[in-house]
Amino acid sequence: NIVQRLKQSRLFQDSFWALVGSAAGKGLSLIAGIAIARFLGSEVYGEYGTIKNTLMMIAIFSSLGLGYSATKFIAESKTSEDYNRIVDTHRIATFITLLMSGFIAFLLIIGANKVAIWLEAPHLAKALRLSAVAIIFNAINTTQTGELAGFGAYKELAKNNTIAGIFTFISSVALTYFYSFDGAIIALIISLAFNAILNRITINRCIGSSTATHKINLPYINEIIRFSIPIALQES
Repeated sequence: NIVQRLKQSRLFQDSFWALVGSAAGKGLSLIAGIAIARFLGSEVYGEYGTIKNTLMMIAIFSSLGLGYSATKFIAESKTSEDYNRIVDTHRIATFITLLMSGFIAFLLIIGANKVAIWLEAPHLAKALRLSAVAIIFNAINTTQTGELAGFGAYKELAKNNTIAGIFTFISSVALTYFYSFDGAIIALIISLAFNAILNRITINRCIGSSTATHKINLPYINEIIRFSIPIALQES
């Protein structure tokens, strides 16, 4: 009886696929990290880790908490079958994410020298400028993950994470082997971009043929922003 109830439980199914997707994606990324460390050596890998951790720290601000907001508003709109509102939420979340992450990436590009000095590694300024693009794709992935959670597409999300994890492993190993430190940075960028493409394809399928033909009203934009800002502050 317990097994049958678990099979019929939407909560259990969603949790299972969320766990599988996370384990597959993070697990393959971990293995890729071990391979990168072997190729780069301890000192250069430390510099790579510094860049990656700095980007993840900056990324906290770049998504503005829109991943959680997208989950909430899309799930509510799906329940009420308000498909125009679903499309509106997707458009607003995507636009604000691109705007914020693009602005922060631009600030990092022009301030890379100061950030590198703050990190006590002035020679990493060039790598920081190159990796600024990763901020945009990381923010997009965060928002897209929230959207897919709102659609309840945990199984599809797990597939995307698994495929992206495999791609990350292959690209990281290959590019780091041939191009060392620069290859590892490039692999980080294209892996995030590849994941964003997979998620976008899945979101398009979830939305289907629904299109918002009306203008998005300003109060709804304000509602999403008001909900997101406290989340971003809490994460920060």
